[in-house]
Amino acid sequence: MKATLLHGTHDWICPAANVHLLQRFLPGADVHWVPGGTHTPSDPLILAALTQTMAQLSDAS
Repeated sequence: MKATLLHGTHDWICPAANVHLLQRFLPGADVHWVPGGTHTPSDPLILAALTQTMAQLSDAS
């Protein structure tokens, strides 16, 4: 199963180290850092990254 991890560089709820922990359980997952992004999809940077990633996944299927 393909997985994509999106993580904002300014996420104060889930530290960036958590992405590295998730990678242990999802080897081969794509990691996309969102510069300046926070934790929530109401953040315009995160929303844009989510929208772009979903479009890419949709195009790939």
